[in-house]
Amino acid sequence: QKLYPPEEVGIRASEHLTYSDFPRLAEHTDGEATCYTMNFAFGDPADYDGGEFFIVTKDRNGREFSREILKPNRYEAVVFLGGRYLHGVNEIYGGNREMFSTEFWAYPDVPFGSSLWNNYPDNMEDYIERCNEERRQGNTGPCKQKYSLSTIFHESLDEVHDKYSAAEAAPSASLVHREESETQEID
Repeated sequence: QKLYPPEEVGIRASEHLTYSDFPRLAEHTDGEATCYTMNFAFGDPADYDGGEFFIVTKDRNGREFSREILKPNRYEAVVFLGGRYLHGVNEIYGGNREMFSTEFWAYPDVPFGSSLWNNYPDNMEDYIERCNEERRQGNTGPCKQKYSLSTIFHESLDEVHDKYSAAEAAPSASLVHREESETQEID
């Protein structure tokens, strides 16, 4: 995976994480499209019990080599290669852990109103190509093309919501139902 200079990346997603619906965040990467991830701490480590952030590195054979664990202080940020390294949050036993997480990728900032569900490379490349074509045809203002809000599997967010709601059949399904069409006009 190529490392891009910070001035060449754009925002893929930003989210406010309160962990009120889940007590931990399992070991994961942020996907191949993510270059860097920045987690900004709103709270102090004394505000919650447990909830340590961890990053896992592996050796050439795929075995765990090290597991770095930390609890950032209030108003500190942790920046790491989120698409490359496994990371997560240990169980939170009490209190309130509050973070703001931003993922950066090798594309421009995503249009307002999109989400991680629809911010995948092919979608952005298609949008850029259509905007470039519009520019070649003489538009000197902002791109008027629509950015697709369908998922990588070409489902709307409503279809994703319905699928997960039916699969879990639990009233605590945490996907947010959005009143959006598959495409949205971006100014």
